[in-house]
Amino acid sequence: MKKVIIMLLTCFVLFGCQNATQNKDDKNAVVTVTDSIGNKVTVAKGAKQVVVLGSSWVDLYKLAGGMPVATTSDANRFDYINGNKDVEIVGDVKQPNLEKIVALQPDLVILGDDLAGHKALTTSLEEASIPVFVTKVETFDDYLNVLKSLTMITGDTDAYQEKGVAVKQDIDNLLAQIPVSDKEKQTALFMRGFSTNVKAIAKDHTVTDILDEIGIENIAQKDGFPLDTISMEAILKEDPDYIFFTTMGDEAKAKANIKKSLEDDPAWSTLTAVKEGHVYYLEKDLYHYKPNSRWAEAYEHILQIVYPDVFQ
Repeated sequence: MKKVIIMLLTCFVLFGCQNATQNKDDKNAVVTVTDSIGNKVTVAKGAKQVVVLGSSWVDLYKLAGGMPVATTSDANRFDYINGNKDVEIVGDVKQPNLEKIVALQPDLVILGDDLAGHKALTTSLEEASIPVFVTKVETFDDYLNVLKSLTMITGDTDAYQEKGVAVKQDIDNLLAQIPVSDKEKQTALFMRGFSTNVKAIAKDHTVTDILDEIGIENIAQKDGFPLDTISMEAILKEDPDYIFFTTMGDEAKAKANIKKSLEDDPAWSTLTAVKEGHVYYLEKDLYHYKPNSRWAEAYEHILQIVYPDVFQ
């Protein structure tokens, strides 16, 4: 009996030590991931003190199973933090407040690649030895890669399956339904309207990536097509089957400028897309901001426009 008790005590001690070691290892665990620009980022696994600068990135981080301790004012405006008063606001998305961010002693800062204010901030944060994860999401593959990295940080692997792999399957199912045709490719022009300008977009955008993948020729990708200052002459020459718009900034002012710059021109009404009623203003949440978990919906909406007989 005495021997049995000794053996049991030995097991308890060994088990307790093993658990203590395991808990210590879990507490000290780190994960190394690759961000959107190829940088290796090492951060504590399950890091809680994470600052996310921008509403789209907050949405993506939440999909990965996280909740930031701080973000920018746009995330609050779009209710991506669900009115959580514990989430601190550290300035505007274009100009986050460096001092406020550093004061939080974050384990990680997640920011964007396409804002000048973020690029300058990255240098300052790295000089302060604060890990930075730079995000760039223009395609669904970009989204998948970022989501996978963020779920590795949060430890929520189920989120990658539910919000990444499952969405990919939905998109693959849509793409499989695209009809094969020996006819000439349909064409499209995608433009972004501002209050003072209208620009054609050739690449590095959600819409242009979807058009490429579903087999629609983007005329803005042709050599010599004017991008920064749109030309009615160039549009008339290519005469696209579809015209898509998104707006930047004040939507009413952007639409007024599009009307003044393009729609009021008598030549506008002669375009095939206009005559066929194929001019569309795309939903901002899907095509100006990042669609994130709604990528399949973003594909499907454009497919319903260009292949109406197949996608109802």
